[in-house]
Amino acid sequence: MRGRIEARSIDRKGGTRLSFGVEDKGERPQDHWRRALLRRGGIVSNPITPHLVGMVYKCKKETLERLSACYVGEVRKLENVKYMWELLQKEGFFTIKSTPMGGKPVLLEGQNTEEVKELLRSEEEWFSSVFSDVRRWTPKDLAKERFVWIRCFGVPPQAWDEAFFRLIANKWGTLLELEKKTLTRERLDIESFLLATSYKAKIYDVVQVKVHGLLVEVRVMEDPLETLG
Repeated sequence: MRGRIEARSIDRKGGTRLSFGVEDKGERPQDHWRRALLRRGGIVSNPITPHLVGMVYKCKKETLERLSACYVGEVRKLENVKYMWELLQKEGFFTIKSTPMGGKPVLLEGQNTEEVKELLRSEEEWFSSVFSDVRRWTPKDLAKERFVWIRCFGVPPQAWDEAFFRLIANKWGTLLELEKKTLTRERLDIESFLLATSYKAKIYDVVQVKVHGLLVEVRVMEDPLETLG
């Protein structure tokens, strides 16, 4: 049976009742009310996916023009992202600016539109050794990973080595490097390592690990002040 369904709510400002009338098409009433409320609230629905798009932003023309002359390089080794500027300087590419985009992508920008293109042609061997792929920037070039420092609490001394921390890191991504104090065992209460991860949410967890027959709980948390991108 089809008809018209009325959903009522209170206008907090005026104290009046608001009605959202929708046609009954045999679906659940709450689905109709939800769509009516979304339309009234000005939130648009993506016709291709069920996800809601709440904001729209139009980029500046000059920004798009500048980026269109840039290139995006995917590093072969994640640790090279931190040292990309030094690598470029060492090869004599003093006018090339490198900017981490988060994860493996690095934005390469020259002083003019042709500088990077010419270097890619003349120094193909070097770029191929450092990057797995170098391409023109497009608006779809988004970071799939981010670098973040992770702190661990509760690690027993008998498990204080790189293999153990790599085991912990593998739950969220790839271990890139250990903090110097961790390597030298200056402290045995807190351990820190740099992680490459595709997780968008903040990492905070308690991991149970059996260490030589002993069950221990390791608290793992992201350091918000040391996130690299």
